[in-house]
Parts: sequence; structure tokens; C-alpha cells
Amino acid sequence: MTNRNQKGWRAENEVRKILEKLGYLVWKPTRTKFSSIDIFGLFDMIAVHPSYRMLWVQVKHKSSMSKKVKKDFETFYNKYIHPSNLCELTIWVRERGGAFVIHSLSEGIWKEKRVRVQKK
Repeated sequence: MTNRNQKGWRAENEVRKILEKLGYLVWKPTRTKFSSIDIFGLFDMIAVHPSYRMLWVQVKHKSSMSKKVKKDFETFYNKYIHPSNLCELTIWVRERGGAFVIHSLSEGIWKEKRVRVQKK
């Protein structure tokens, strides 16, 4: 049986690998044994692409997704992100069956798409 931390780490690593395959350079703070370190208290990792696109990424399980998370993202976006930046705030939500639903905030608008992950 896996605990919640192991599920979270596994999902984060899957997202990191997906982004790296898409050409992103991914930075994720080092975790300690007893705690995680979120960037600005919101994000699990930052990814940059040679096309200058930057992603701020949070990985969640469906059960932990809330309106408060989206509200916190909107507050951060409105305070620190200029609309002309090629910057996107993303929440990758793991669903049952292995798919991710990606909620992305860019240019002040929320968009949603689904990504299926191939199991080996």
C-alpha cells in the first residue's frame, strides 16, 4: 500500500518526465524526509522552454483540488505575472485511471485539457 506522499511524488515525477519530453527544462526544489518545499507556497516545480515559455506547476490529486487553490493561483497571477509574459500557471490534477486534467491560467483565462499517460 502506498501512502499519500508516495502517490504525490510519483505524480510529480510523471509530470516532470512529460514536460522534459516536450523540451522543457524543469526545476523542482529538493524535498526533505519530513516536508515538501513549495515555491512561493503554491508550486511544485517551474519549467522553462527554449521558446521562452515558462510554466509554474502544481500537481494535485483529484481529491485535493479546491476552489481555494484556483483562487490562490489567480491572486498570484494578478499580482506578479504581466499578461505579455509567456507565462502559464498550471495545476495538473491526477485522476483515476492515470490521466491528468491540466487547468492552466494564461492571459487571465482558465483553460482545461486532458492528458492520458501511457503505462509501461
